[in-house]
Order: sequence, then structure tokens, then C-alpha cells
Amino acid sequence: ISGMVDFETDAHTNYFSMEQASQFSSSLEGSNVGIGMTFYLDANNNMVCKKVFVDSPAEKAKLRSGDVLIQVGDKICSENDSQDIISYIKENENKELKIQYIRNNTLYQTSMTPCSYDATVVCEMYDDYGYIILNSFSENSAKSFHSAMKRLEKEGIKKLVLDLRDDSGGYLTSVLDIASCLLEKDSVVKKKKKK
Repeated sequence: ISGMVDFETDAHTNYFSMEQASQFSSSLEGSNVGIGMTFYLDANNNMVCKKVFVDSPAEKAKLRSGDVLIQVGDKICSENDSQDIISYIKENENKELKIQYIRNNTLYQTSMTPCSYDATVVCEMYDDYGYIILNSFSENSAKSFHSAMKRLEKEGIKKLVLDLRDDSGGYLTSVLDIASCLLEKDSVVKKKKKK
């Protein structure tokens, strides 16, 4: 069967085994359990916040890009593998964790409760414009996108950058819900076939 859908001319046609299909469907749910940020490791093996997802525990705790997590609960980041820290966070779903982090050479402490969050929308504000990164059009993306837009409108943005570079696709219903936030009310979206 895989040979029947292995067309070089159509990169969007794939054959999935049952396990692959299940993983793909899970990815379109867009939800993860954790604190809601992407990170990279610094030279000391600490977790440096890269992106914070909309309405996640990390966003509610006001974590920002560049913050350096040095301790999560009783785990010191530099003394543990990052996968161990991620597992520890997931094991503590719905339990409050103390987080220590450094921002601009100052040590801060906050609390976060790991939970399920939508891992598809990141929202940032720069001067008079908003910047939204959309990773996929998943089941929950529209809700997070609307939340981000409300926040940006409240801040009085004049321009919006919508970054879809790493968007892996998803549900058409999610695309339409997101477009409805950007188009005038009662706008018509049409699909045009190639001739």
C-alpha cells in the first residue's frame, strides 16, 4: 500500500500504519502536559526559555524568553538531564511546583502547576506590533489564537505579524476559526480549484 501513495509529486500524500496514524491524530490535538514553554540548554545544563505558549502555566507565571530555569521543584537543572526534568514536571501534573529562574542576573522564584495546555500558539508584543507564531492548526489552536488576539488588541497594537513558517498543517475548521478573527464579520472564504 505504501507504494500506492509514494508519489514524488505529492508531498502531502502518506501511508500511515495504525501506530503512526494514532501519533499523527494526537499531534493534531495540540495539547501537552507541562508548564508550557520550549527551551534550549545553556553551557551549565540549565533550561533557557525560548518560547512561552499562550495561556500556559509558564505564561501565567510571566516567564519570558531568555529566562534561565535553575531549579524545578526539588530538581536542580544543572545536575539533571533535561528529559528527567520534563518527566518530573509531567509526573507532577496538577501539583504546584516551585520554580527558580534567573532574569537579567537576578534570581526569582515563582510557582507553577503543570497541566494540559495548547502547544500551538505563541504570542509576543514588540513596540506597536504583535507577533503570533502558529505551529499547527490543531483542535485547540483557534481558542488560543483568539486569546492572543484579545490580548494584543487590549495592548493597542497597530500591526500584526503572523508567523506560519513552522506550521505543520491541521484542521480546516481551525483555519476558518482563526481566519474569522482576522477578517471582517460575514466575510466569505472560498476554495478555488486549480484549472
